[in-house]
Amino acid sequence: MPNFSKKKWEKIIEGFFNKYSGMGRAHQEWIGRVQRTGQLVGPTGRIWKFEKELKRGMWQYSVSKIRNYPVQGSAGDLIKLAIVTIRKRLAERYPQALMVMTVHDSIIFDVPKEVAYPVAEICIEVFEELPKLAKKYFNWDIKVPITGEAELGDSWGNVERII
Repeated sequence: MPNFSKKKWEKIIEGFFNKYSGMGRAHQEWIGRVQRTGQLVGPTGRIWKFEKELKRGMWQYSVSKIRNYPVQGSAGDLIKLAIVTIRKRLAERYPQALMVMTVHDSIIFDVPKEVAYPVAEICIEVFEELPKLAKKYFNWDIKVPITGEAELGDSWGNVERII
């Protein structure tokens, strides 16, 4: 993390919310809803229940959790949808491609080099289809494009982008 002054961070945050004003409105809506009901329901139907925490002698909800859970949780739901869809497509065409693990928004495969590129293409196709899949399975209208990138290598420290 850069070692910026508090003033510089405040300017960066202000710039973000000026550019993405809808995010600020969403945060305020989420905070109000949690204060009224103690919970949020995400676009996939996931329910987050919040408990008040003792802060500076007062019981209150964690604003940072309210802001974070819907974003990170919904992203997690999308990655799971991608994983299931990718796995089904690979099982049909490239059963030798083994999905090993995920790290945040990355999916790690053990795959023969000769099929790495077509496997990567399938992954990118699925990520680009996520808005359509989210609509189909969750009735969630995602209004921004989603894509990805693929890297190939024999270790974390030795990868090159292939898509």
